[in-house]
Amino acid sequence: MLTRATALSVFSFGGNLGFACGPITVTLVANALGISGVGLFIMVGGGVALLLAHYFPAMRRQSAQHW
Repeated sequence: MLTRATALSVFSFGGNLGFACGPITVTLVANALGISGVGLFIMVGGGVALLLAHYFPAMRRQSAQHW
């Protein structure tokens, strides 16, 4: 079972990893596909936003039941 400290550690590590790898990934894609290739990230971000908008009510209900 995860403790709060472990969960915070995983969350912090993921945030730092994304903060470090994000610019590198965008640079590699922009170099490979040109500046228009960066639009790929807009589509991915939009897809993630749609998924979160769809699943957020269920996550909120589950969180309310837990607490």
